[in-house]
Parts: sequence; C-alpha cells; structure tokens
Amino acid sequence: MALYRSPKIRWARYFFCIIFIVLGIGENRYARTAAEAYMYGVNKVDICPQNKTEWEEASRRLNCSNDTKPPLNRYHCLPVHDLTTLMEFCYNRTRPQVVKGLCMVYVQESNYFNSYNCTTFEDGCPDMFYLSDESYKYPKCMDIDPIGRCYLAESSCKLATTYSSDPFKG
Repeated sequence: MALYRSPKIRWARYFFCIIFIVLGIGENRYARTAAEAYMYGVNKVDICPQNKTEWEEASRRLNCSNDTKPPLNRYHCLPVHDLTTLMEFCYNRTRPQVVKGLCMVYVQESNYFNSYNCTTFEDGCPDMFYLSDESYKYPKCMDIDPIGRCYLAESSCKLATTYSSDPFKG
C-alpha cells in the first residue's frame, strides 16, 4: 500500500498520463489533416490539363463547381510550392486573380496559394492578369522538373536537368 502512495510513483503515473495525452492529440491532429486532404480531393498528377476542354473534364471528374456566383470550389492544377509535384484539387475558397509575370503555386500545408515570379522564363510567362482556375492558359506555369525542383521554361533548369540526367556528359 505504501508503494501506491509514494510521491515518486504518483509523479511517474502523472508523467505517463501526460505523455499518453500528448501522443493522443498528435495522432488526432494527423488523422484530421489526412481526412481534410481526402475531403478536398487533392491528388498528385503527372501532368495538368493542357487546354480548356481537358480542364473542364478534370473539373467534372473531381466534382468541382463551375458556378460563377460565388466562384468557390473551382478546379485547380498547380505545382506545389517546392516544385516537387503537381496537384489537382477543388479549391474551396474564392479563386484569386493572378498578376501578370507570376505563376501560382499551391502550399499544401495551409491549403493556400502563393506566387512564383516567372519573368526569367524563356517564354510562356503570363503577360496579362488571369484567374487562378485558368492556369491552363499558361502551361509553362505547370511544366516543372520535380527532380531539379524548377520550371522547365527557365534556362537554369535546363542546365540542371541536362547535367543531372547524364553525369558523364561534359
């Protein structure tokens, strides 16, 4: 009996109880993040739709909205912010207007967009304002090298890709 009343044992039981609570919260948070990704239908793809017809087909496949008012839940296909993959999804917020000279990228952790300055592209950088769900108009903004983590329209990306694909080329 004295063993259960010992301050050391009570402290150890209290410590393990806190550890289990913290681990339980971490598991629930991870499960919630996975469920949200599934709920929003975020998929990795090898290539984004290249024209309006393909874009509309992909939108229907994911059951994205085509409503003009409010323009929520629209189909998007964008590179993730670190340029390692392309993702397609229905964006559940108002689609942003993109400034010329910028490509949109998707920040998956926050389910939000960021921009990439594409003025160094050899060609294909947007030269006018566009809506983020109209990225198919600028396919160079979706043409990435996931290994080199760069846009293929950048000359520095072509150099990196050439060197990384065959180490014996000089």
